[in-house]
Amino acid sequence: MVYVNQIGTKKYGIEKNKIFLKNLSLNQEITDKMGYLDILDCSNHLGLKHDQDINLEKFILLMKQNSLINFQLNSPDPFKVVYSIRLIQNMTEYSMFMEYPYNEFNFEITSRLYADSFGVKLKDEPVPSNILEHYNLRANGT
Repeated sequence: MVYVNQIGTKKYGIEKNKIFLKNLSLNQEITDKMGYLDILDCSNHLGLKHDQDINLEKFILLMKQNSLINFQLNSPDPFKVVYSIRLIQNMTEYSMFMEYPYNEFNFEITSRLYADSFGVKLKDEPVPSNILEHYNLRANGT
């Protein structure tokens, strides 16, 4: 059975999200994982700049309770897992985006990392009915 959800992991606190981000980022088992860190300079409309000095450790240090955090499994995009974090500090927006295919292998690894990071089984998270309905429509091409 396919697991579909959008989970507000922020409810577990920023420290546990830092652990989850690090665990996901450093995991070598998840297949076809892609991700990036970006910086948007909001002070003078120069737009996106790639800071050679930003890395996972520096991003984790920047994360605060007001960071915007999204964890999505097959929703809104069927067949994808997405974990993203955005934060704004001193007129600069920092973004982290990670995506990989949803499949049984990746889901099992993600579930283990989720439980290790948050102390909760992923399958025990409640799934709102509208999310499951949306997935069924998208997965069936309607």
